[in-house]
Amino acid sequence: MKQVLIISNSNTLSSLLVKLLHEKYHVLVAENDYSSIVLTISDVRPDVVVFECKTYSDVKDNISKIRSKFISANIVLISSYLDSADREEIKDDNNVDQIIVKPCSRKSILAAVQSSPQRKKRNIDQKLLHLIVELYGSKSILFQRRYSRISNYLQRMNSHIDYDLDYVHDLLAYYLSIMTTMDDTLTMDLLSGNHTKKEATPSLIKQIDKMEEMAGFVMVEIDTKPLREMKYINKRYNGKGLPSDDVKETEIPYASRLLRVLFDAHYLEEKGKSLGECIFILNSRKDWYDRDILSVFKDSLGDEASYYNREVFPLGLQRDMIMAQDLYGVIKGKKVLLIKQGQSLTEKNIDFIHRHAHDILDVTEPVLIRESVLLCEDDDA
Repeated sequence: MKQVLIISNSNTLSSLLVKLLHEKYHVLVAENDYSSIVLTISDVRPDVVVFECKTYSDVKDNISKIRSKFISANIVLISSYLDSADREEIKDDNNVDQIIVKPCSRKSILAAVQSSPQRKKRNIDQKLLHLIVELYGSKSILFQRRYSRISNYLQRMNSHIDYDLDYVHDLLAYYLSIMTTMDDTLTMDLLSGNHTKKEATPSLIKQIDKMEEMAGFVMVEIDTKPLREMKYINKRYNGKGLPSDDVKETEIPYASRLLRVLFDAHYLEEKGKSLGECIFILNSRKDWYDRDILSVFKDSLGDEASYYNREVFPLGLQRDMIMAQDLYGVIKGKKVLLIKQGQSLTEKNIDFIHRHAHDILDVTEPVLIRESVLLCEDDDA
């Protein structure tokens, strides 16, 4: 049985919709509040999402969030009023599949819910793009490593996210190929993530703008939406960064938010950080990233991202810390394993280390401790 999620602040209308649909569908109801929506659907992946509202502005932010989470869902909008500007905005956003303006009939609602709209496929010439990437990658190891590592991230995320990651993979190649048209020193600065040249990112955005302007003068029709998504890859979730505008949070295109997380993880791995350290550092950067995406990314990496090792001097050891190394001692001339890797430290262990650090154990360097990586909520990050 298909899952239908009804989102409305009107109990009367919600009840009428439930009565109309409950015989053929499993129906869930939530208020037009994103926290309430998430709590209602829990582990459910709705096939149809019906937004009931007075005006489009009341629901557009939550429609965007739901589309980001459930790319294949049939989204139906039932509104009391839509003017021409609303309709144009809905068309540009490309998040709503069916529009119904009240008053409406039971038949029109059923038809909208039962329809199976084909989401418009955003086309990028895959063969050409990936050929450019492969050719340029043969002369730049930084380019090749960035492309390969992020491609691997996307592959690992494939079973953890309901989004067209094939498209994001093509967008990655598209984005990197534009870098190859810039001055080599700026390209290398962008690829390394060092950001030593202040003009690098603005120059890249200007290059993307130039391509967007040229799109109207070429013989073949070009979809400019990927170009807009590329421009926002360098934008933080809180709206800081380029381009300089008021776009922030879920207004930033989903693919841009996703690639921002993956690019920054790549830069950290390039600097020798483990996956656990990468997630720990990304999580510590308050308001930089979409936390839903960061959480999915962490889950896709498995156990590798669930912990990181850090050095702690003997005096800094605390109860319940987990050993990330075996600790040996020399007793009567023999090397003896005293504390195993993975063992949780007790007060007795720590007291022993403090008392015998310089004789039996010869511990003069920091001890490796394994720390769990826990994602904080936004307010606590």
